[in-house]
Amino acid sequence: MLQKNISILKDRIASTEDVIKTQEALCQKEPESFAYKLSLASLKSRLAILTDEYTQLLHERTDETLDILLEGSRIRKGSAPVMIVADVLGSLQGLIHSVARAIHSGPKNRGRIPVEIAKITDLQLNALYAGSLGMKLSAPISTDIFGESLITKTLEELYKILEAKDNPEEIINSFSKLGNHSYRRYSIFLSHVIRNSIHVRTKWVDLSGQERTWAPTEDELRNIYDALLNIGEGTSETLIAEGVLMGASLLRDRFEFIKSDNGETITGTLADQVREKIQPYFGVNCKALLQSHTFVNRATAESRTSWSLLDLASK
Repeated sequence: MLQKNISILKDRIASTEDVIKTQEALCQKEPESFAYKLSLASLKSRLAILTDEYTQLLHERTDETLDILLEGSRIRKGSAPVMIVADVLGSLQGLIHSVARAIHSGPKNRGRIPVEIAKITDLQLNALYAGSLGMKLSAPISTDIFGESLITKTLEELYKILEAKDNPEEIINSFSKLGNHSYRRYSIFLSHVIRNSIHVRTKWVDLSGQERTWAPTEDELRNIYDALLNIGEGTSETLIAEGVLMGASLLRDRFEFIKSDNGETITGTLADQVREKIQPYFGVNCKALLQSHTFVNRATAESRTSWSLLDLASK
């Protein structure tokens, strides 16, 4: 019931944000219209109420659980070599840490994972299942002032990567938002699974109550790994720009920034570290710290560039 209510409120917030964006465009065209201003104020008031209800529901959730089953010729009746389990689980945890850092601080090419990020996204082994080697992993949910949890958002992004399978376009779409470090960590995870001839099955229930699973065959794993190699690491650029923050969705972690020098509109992902300070900068001239990541499919030469908003400051 909790997950259903969360899903309903999330949809209402998203639709309200869309209507607000349309209304803001009308206000820009006719800035003297009292009716448009009144309607916009009413919509923003409604959004605040919905967001507060959504935040309260999110605070009721206690932990995230990830089920994982390992199968293979060297795994029998719940017994497996320690090094195989360490390879697979250790590389999976490394990928989760990397994705979490990208969500919190923006995509990175390298560097250590901050202790505070690792601490709240560390998975704990809670139980073993009968069969080959089944494990229940979990992490307590630690929420921010918006009721959002870094481990929840990380698992959502993790499954977007896993569900991309060997589709180059979807792989590029994911890693252009997460950066080279997460790309390398995913490659390492896949290589450990393939090298140890392991069949991995995972299951996670997301915020909406949908069961997400990943259980690739040996051939599918090799196809995914080959697709990654065909893409390779991306390039990045950091930019400090002056302009106006015209829109941002805290629910979708999206932003829209218009540069002052040429009127270019940059849209992309909002890093968690800037969420709490964003409100005063709506619709005003400011400085933005932006970062782009571009990945290219070597087989087709098609590329994808994604932008992240890392910080804001007064002009």
